[in-house]
Amino acid sequence: MSLMNKIAEKASKLKVGTWMVTLTKKLPTSDPLLTREEERRDWECVLSIKKLMSWGMATVHIHRKIK
Repeated sequence: MSLMNKIAEKASKLKVGTWMVTLTKKLPTSDPLLTREEERRDWECVLSIKKLMSWGMATVHIHRKIK
């Protein structure tokens, strides 16, 4: 099981309306390409933007818990 899947598993226990920020990768349970069954998607990716970090460019994904 990948690290992001482990994080998504723990995050599934958070309250609806919770916000989470990830860098580079989206939560798998927010990405329709990774979690094809809509009823299993409990997060939505509200915004993805590229930002300059101290180590270089990174994609910042802002998620909101919807289920």
